[in-house]
Amino acid sequence: MSQAPISRDRLLQLAWKALRKAAWAPLFVVGVHGVLSRILGLYGSYPWLDVPMHFVGGVAMAYFLGHALAFAHGGGLLGQPNRALLVLAWIASASTVTILWEFLEFTTDRLGLTRAQASVADTMLDFLMGILGSLAYAACARWKLPQDPGSI
Repeated sequence: MSQAPISRDRLLQLAWKALRKAAWAPLFVVGVHGVLSRILGLYGSYPWLDVPMHFVGGVAMAYFLGHALAFAHGGGLLGQPNRALLVLAWIASASTVTILWEFLEFTTDRLGLTRAQASVADTMLDFLMGILGSLAYAACARWKLPQDPGSI
């Protein structure tokens, strides 16, 4: 039994609902990061602050992407995937954001705009902390995507 294709308007409606519900988390973390690094300059004095920030960033992205996947699934955008596949997509997408963030740091360092990546070991620790943050959130949520918040 095939499902009718989702309309562009429906897709935008689902995306907007996910953004309204959960985008605050990663935006908050990026904002705190900006204040700590650019305004207060604390990463220079306290370089260890980078470690918990990457962990919290992983938590925030897992929270946001969990809601985005729940809206997409509840709206019929994903069809009827296996629950384990949804959880795998959830963790993989949050981990991918961690990797993309590190590429952004690498790029801004190469352009001379920042000095975010101190070493390969620092970058690997950042990867680890972001991925552990996403796994920690998923584990605390008992590997369940957020419930579809009612009528989508």
